[in-house]
Amino acid sequence: MNSIEKNTHVDRLAAFVFTMSEYENLVNKLPIRWELKPGSIDYTMESTALNLRALLIRKYITRTTSGSPDHKLWIRDVIASIRQVSPGHTQGLDNLESKYEQAYNSGEYALSDGSVLKMSELFEDIVYGVYLHSDAARIERLLKMDQTMMHQALRQYIRPIEEVLYELLNLIRQLGVPLLERHAASNKASVVALKDISEESSKGLLGYWSNLYGKNVDDQEAVDNFYKNKSDQDKQILTTALQFFKAICNPESATSDIEDLVLNGKISEWSNLSEVKSFIKDIPGLGIASTVNYNHRNDVAYVKLLKHIDDTMLITEEQIIPDVTYITLVEDVTVNEWRVFSLGGEKEPYLDRS
Repeated sequence: MNSIEKNTHVDRLAAFVFTMSEYENLVNKLPIRWELKPGSIDYTMESTALNLRALLIRKYITRTTSGSPDHKLWIRDVIASIRQVSPGHTQGLDNLESKYEQAYNSGEYALSDGSVLKMSELFEDIVYGVYLHSDAARIERLLKMDQTMMHQALRQYIRPIEEVLYELLNLIRQLGVPLLERHAASNKASVVALKDISEESSKGLLGYWSNLYGKNVDDQEAVDNFYKNKSDQDKQILTTALQFFKAICNPESATSDIEDLVLNGKISEWSNLSEVKSFIKDIPGLGIASTVNYNHRNDVAYVKLLKHIDDTMLITEEQIIPDVTYITLVEDVTVNEWRVFSLGGEKEPYLDRS
């Protein structure tokens, strides 16, 4: 086996580990108690978890002819790649391959009209008839099926296949195959634009925020836009947040400088500003944004702190941006003003409210 062939096999195994790790993450959120007997299963509660598995397992039990060879994850191809990378596992792989073949080919489902489907055909009817395509013949067959019995059949079909997949995953991990890792570029922020972009907008920024629709402005234009088209409430929130931000950025400031800015009764939690000053010191180029966001009940407000702000800039479109630090504010009913509740990740103080 030459180096190119070996790389293809290693890459396939790495891709298998990557996709199966994602499979684990998803299905663990929707567990199935496989040990339950048919009479103990709540099919309605379990159907989402089972159908999710069917959709995700499809790529491992269907041989495809398209795509690059190293990313074809049909179980037989994965087993063949393990044989090439680690010939010493032959006997164990023979047993796994036999277990898979038995799981894939065994069983049948008899419909109410007397017709009979293999379990693999039932699987394909469900996946391709409902979720991936809209195949009329498959849908017609599905309409003849008893939902509880169909669920039980799919359950019996998927369970042993999932067991094979996990056994393969554990084996490949033991082989020490290099893992695929996410590599997020750190030189530019990823940005999501939410609406149609106006013709006047452009990406006029440089550096970290160059993916953002916006432009650099001088300090006066920034001040003019800070309160522009804002409600009185937004202006009060921004003023409080700005004063708080300036205070915590000032090396000489003390707790007394934020006493009138923090929610009544919470000042004791800010008894020493060294911790919060250390927190913001570790965030490069921190700058305050001029938009106030609210939670769904409008009783919590958020003002964003953006990192890597080298020059004053004006964001010209509604966009979602990463790595935001929040100043969270709530209304202090004793003075009818919004005050700072917390600094850091977005907080929701009133989760118990509907």
